[in-house]
Amino acid sequence: MNGFQKIKQPLTWFPFVIFSFISILWITWQLLSTVNFSYPFWYRVLDVGAHIEKYAPQNRNKDNFQLTTEQERFDLFAQVVDSINNDGEGLAEISYHDPSGKVIDTLYWHDEIGHLRDVAGLVTKFDYAAYFSLLVVGLYLLRIFAVIGEWPIKPKWAQANLFAAGVLVVTAAAVFIIGPKAVFYWLHEVAFPSGAPWFFYYQDSLMSTAMKAPDLFGGIAAQWFGLTLLVYIVWIYSVGYLAKQKIKSSGKIIHN
Repeated sequence: MNGFQKIKQPLTWFPFVIFSFISILWITWQLLSTVNFSYPFWYRVLDVGAHIEKYAPQNRNKDNFQLTTEQERFDLFAQVVDSINNDGEGLAEISYHDPSGKVIDTLYWHDEIGHLRDVAGLVTKFDYAAYFSLLVVGLYLLRIFAVIGEWPIKPKWAQANLFAAGVLVVTAAAVFIIGPKAVFYWLHEVAFPSGAPWFFYYQDSLMSTAMKAPDLFGGIAAQWFGLTLLVYIVWIYSVGYLAKQKIKSSGKIIHN
């Protein structure tokens, strides 16, 4: 019985912890999407402009991307973000222009469009996972604050959080040991349909060139995870604090 009691609390609260984290991952994705994942910032930090000047003239599928202005490149990235968040709609119609505003060409060729539509499909699945996670978190909140049940309950999720943090630390350590680039490539092999192109040389892909893949993705992943962790800490603290206030106002001290 004592052994069961030791694992009861982590088992009770682990779904709340894990689905809260997934929900916040999704929320921060939406927030970062509104600022296009800070692309102008990463563009300068990673010296993407020089990267474009070097590789765009070598592109075997599209011409003269090096003629685009910096603002045009920012706008193009914003269009790609919008399209990916909308199931890939409009990817084939995105075009780039010279400084006078004249259309040079469409941005991507067939294989790039197919890959980005696969990415959009993953984002859509992520949306559905987030909706389910928000539902689970909402049900927990209804119980914590006694909308369901006769009294509020005090969350006891310390062990569940420690376990989740341990998983994250082990995962991060594994990524650095294996190598971020190797993990990046492995994730692509697992996530995308077999045979679907996902690796593109800079000389073949304006997508890879303008995003300086995979460097840009590392920066975006770092800011996404950092923001998620910050919001998660505030979230857990706030729910715990409000639950305590609710318990005080109810006159009952209930532990679960």
